[in-house]
Amino acid sequence: MVWLISQCMSLRPENKKSIQETPLFSVTKNLFFQHHLSPDLLLHQNFCVDEDVLAAMVDTGEVGKEDVILEIGAGTGLLTAKLAEKAKKVIAAEKDEKLKPLLQKMPKNVEIIFSDALKVLPKIKEFNKIIVNKIIANIPYQLAEPLLRFLCTAQQVERTVLMVPRKFAVHAAEHPFFSAFFNFKVIADVPREAFYPQPKVVSAILLITPKKEVNGSAFLLRQLFLQRDKKLKNALREGLIAVAEWQGKKLSKKEATQKIDQLGLSEEVLEELVGRVKLKKIGEIVKKIWTD
Repeated sequence: MVWLISQCMSLRPENKKSIQETPLFSVTKNLFFQHHLSPDLLLHQNFCVDEDVLAAMVDTGEVGKEDVILEIGAGTGLLTAKLAEKAKKVIAAEKDEKLKPLLQKMPKNVEIIFSDALKVLPKIKEFNKIIVNKIIANIPYQLAEPLLRFLCTAQQVERTVLMVPRKFAVHAAEHPFFSAFFNFKVIADVPREAFYPQPKVVSAILLITPKKEVNGSAFLLRQLFLQRDKKLKNALREGLIAVAEWQGKKLSKKEATQKIDQLGLSEEVLEELVGRVKLKKIGEIVKKIWTD
C-alpha cells in the first residue's frame, strides 16, 4: 500500500491579506453581479479566487509549451487563462452554460466545451486528434472519485493536479485500487477562505502521477479493478494467471483455482461482483496472496 505523501505548505501566511481584500475576489464577485448570475451550489460551484493557490496548481502541473491540458470545470476562467499562458492548448469542459458570458474572452489556445465532464472524458483522444497529457482542475468535488476511476485506464495522462477535499486526498491514497495505479502527494492545504463562495470543507492541491513500478499485489489489484463487473472468483483466477505471466511464469486455471480455494473465502463472497465487494475485503484478500 502506498501512503499519502504530503508537504502541506502554507498558502496563507498569517500576515497575508484577507481573501475578501484581494483583486480576484472583487473581480469574480463583480462579474457575477454584472451578468446577474450567482454560483450554483447544486453544481458544487466554489471558485478559487486566491492568486497563490492558482499559481501553485500551474506550477505543480509543470506546464510547458508542448502540453495539452484538460481542465474540468472552467468556471470563471481564472485558472484556464493561467494554464493557457504556458500550455500549447487548454481544453476546458464546463457543464454550466450560464457561465458562457464569463468565458468569452479566453486566449486563442483555449477550447471551451460546454458539457458534462464525465461525457467529455472518454472522448479526450478525439479533440482534433490531440492527446491530452495532463489534467489540471479545480473540479466539482463530486467528480473526484469518478475522475480517478477514469484515470486508472487513461495511460496518456502523465500528470494530474486537482483541487479536492482534504479528506478525499487521504481516502484516495488509502484506496486499494487507486493506490495500485497512482502515487499521491498533497502539495498544500487550501483554506475555505480561498474560494467564492466558501466550501464547507478544507481543500487540498493533490498531485497524482502514474505508478511506474509495481509489485505483484499492485499488479493483481489492477487486474481486479479492470474486471469489476465479473464475479470475484473469476476475476481472481484470471488475475492470478495474468500476474504469473507478467512474472514470466505459467499458471493453469486449475492451479489458480487451487490458490483461491486456499484463501478460505466463502462462496457468497466469491460469487459477488468485484465492484460490490467492500474495499477493505479486497485489500485483505490480496494481502493473503502477496506480502510484498
